[in-house]
Amino acid sequence: MDNILLAKLNKLSFRVSIDAICCEMHDISIRGNIIIDTGCMYSNIPLRSLGYTAKECEEFKRKDIESYRKGLIKASTSHGVETGNDRGKRVSEMSDEEILQSTAVGFKHLLQNVRLGTMMFNNLPVKLNYDRTSSMLLGMNVLRNFEIFTGDSCINDFDHDIEKGDHILVASPKYTDDKKELYSEIYKYFNLKIDKCV
Repeated sequence: MDNILLAKLNKLSFRVSIDAICCEMHDISIRGNIIIDTGCMYSNIPLRSLGYTAKECEEFKRKDIESYRKGLIKASTSHGVETGNDRGKRVSEMSDEEILQSTAVGFKHLLQNVRLGTMMFNNLPVKLNYDRTSSMLLGMNVLRNFEIFTGDSCINDFDHDIEKGDHILVASPKYTDDKKELYSEIYKYFNLKIDKCV
């Protein structure tokens, strides 16, 4: 199942394991579970939730601010519960100190050596946030490149901790030429036969 992403609904969310490194500006290890979130525009990794200390995150953030000012990376704000939904200024309008103090600013990076579930690939675009402690989110900037199917499993698959009746997600990269593996998994779990998409 090298090209298949498989997840079981748990506490009203689909989560898959992720293991990756960010080596563009820092040597940061990303490891844990990431939520598949179709309501999230851009995949987000809050480093404080991965056990990095406030001091480490401040050092990372200062380096990213410097790289942002040099035009080496992009930055943007995202707003939610942890930022009080405060829209405030754009990053380009902020001073370095304002960026440092803002919990809403994220810096765009590419993750390498990515293992997402059983899939392996490089260049996963994410925003790193150095202040939040929320969950990691796999957003639509990545998910739009997948064909995604959800439904109740019609089989027990104890190798993947799936029981008959569990609500599951089966996905595969959209631009894969050979769809046989995806169609086989859809038939296996949902008893649906897909001959061919035109």
